Amino acid sequence: MLLVITRPEVLQGALVRTEAAAISSLFDQGLQLLHLRKPDADLAGLKNLVGCLNTEHRSRIVIHPPRKLITQQGIENGCHLLLNWMQDCGLSRLHIASWLREMDSFWQHRWLPGKTGMKLLYSTGIHCWAELDRLMAEGWGYPFSHVLVSPVLDSISKAGYRADPSLMQIPSWIPGTVRSKLFAMGGIGPAALPVIKASGFQGAALLGSIWSALHADKKSQWQAGIFSQFKICVDIWKNVLTD
Repeated sequence: MLLVITRPEVLQGALVRTEAAAISSLFDQGLQLLHLRKPDADLAGLKNLVGCLNTEHRSRIVIHPPRKLITQQGIENGCHLLLNWMQDCGLSRLHIASWLREMDSFWQHRWLPGKTGMKLLYSTGIHCWAELDRLMAEGWGYPFSHVLVSPVLDSISKAGYRADPSLMQIPSWIPGTVRSKLFAMGGIGPAALPVIKASGFQGAALLGSIWSALHADKKSQWQAGIFSQFKICVDIWKNVLTD
């Protein structure tokens, strides 16, 4: 399966609707999961973007808690605000990033979703196999549906963000039940997909290879680029699955 991660920038004005239109069209083309990751967003920024999306697609949106929101509000209040909004919007997927897991107070507030009565689907991310080993030793903490492993290749969207070659070799000690949750991330374009599949990953997360510059006055240009790139990646992934 191929996932798409949003551009990290918080867009304003007409560009929010432009980004939302692109996301909605990707869903219409068969995108199964979108990771909505906007590290510098506040709650209003998330509301603006999600409010422009079709409600029928919300079950396929994975929310990344913005670092800015958690830093400004504190982990307990920030998570309460985020989860209450997610509940109101019908959003049920939450990504627990490594920076959030590593906060000293994070594990004290694992009860937060239970307080709202929410049933969430969780994902997380790792940057080395030792992180995964620790998560497994701790009993996961959450029943993660999938795990993003990065950076497997040099990043396309982050200049100077280099690959960790060891991540392309999934250790033999990882059981099959966990292997089936691993998604490669970082620098992944069409040419890398056969290698990603051959390395044993369940899927891949696309970011830099999908998003071109968004310009509201050049809708046909960016739309064509985004959709053609996504279709190329989907077709290649289908082919490697049948080889």
